[in-house]
Amino acid sequence: MNSSGSNIARYPIKLPAKASNGASVIDTEGRSNFSIFIACENGQIYAYELNGKPVSDWHTDRNLSGVRTSVELVQFHKKRKLLIQSQDELYISDRRGRMDRLNSNVSTRISSNLRVLSDSSGSSIICSRDSNGTITLYFDEQNIKTIYTPAQSINNCISQGQSKSDLIEGILYKDSIIFRNLDDKITCVKYQSKLETYNWIHSTDNNSTSWSGLSSGLTNRFFLIDTDCNTTKGFPVNGSGEFSIRSSEKSNNLILSIGSENSTIYLYHIE
Repeated sequence: MNSSGSNIARYPIKLPAKASNGASVIDTEGRSNFSIFIACENGQIYAYELNGKPVSDWHTDRNLSGVRTSVELVQFHKKRKLLIQSQDELYISDRRGRMDRLNSNVSTRISSNLRVLSDSSGSSIICSRDSNGTITLYFDEQNIKTIYTPAQSINNCISQGQSKSDLIEGILYKDSIIFRNLDDKITCVKYQSKLETYNWIHSTDNNSTSWSGLSSGLTNRFFLIDTDCNTTKGFPVNGSGEFSIRSSEKSNNLILSIGSENSTIYLYHIE
């Protein structure tokens, strides 16, 4: 749909099966040639052109069940790849659907906190958290690092500060977020809301700026977190689940869109 909420082109697309994750719009070749990727309950991942036609040379060679998170773009050694999480396994795919399992030598189970960051050279760093609180960083298919985090924390993830090389671990603990960089520098931000029901979610806008937020389906409230680890002005707002931030078609203002469990889509201007 366009920014006014109206359907465009051939949409809505009738999928072969019920969707299991959110759709991703990805430029797989770096030539502004975007495709839409979406997984379905039948274990297949489908690719569509922006006009709604299936991508002709996309052929997946695996049947992946339990794909709940959106397909993401990663870049290893200047090659663009697709990152897919199937239950507790990670797969890397090329633009035609040929896949390899990424974490074949990692035995821990991955939770829903999967995060893709980038270093100063533009190479991707994939961050995952397992059910024991251990964070695994994938700098490429072979270079893997693990970080132990406190077991008593509610939820945690790796995020990114203003510097592209500054990775930050955010730990939700009671009514506070504890931020720790990889040199163990600690910052604690206290919130008025209890955070037990909140989860980390992340998005990258069309200017390649990384955004982080806290979302709760139970309370239907969403916090947008700024680079100083504080709540962005005007937040929290209604909404839960994944969010998207894009520039307005008529101005340079940023618009945040987020759904909710009552099937409502909310649009907000970011001041």
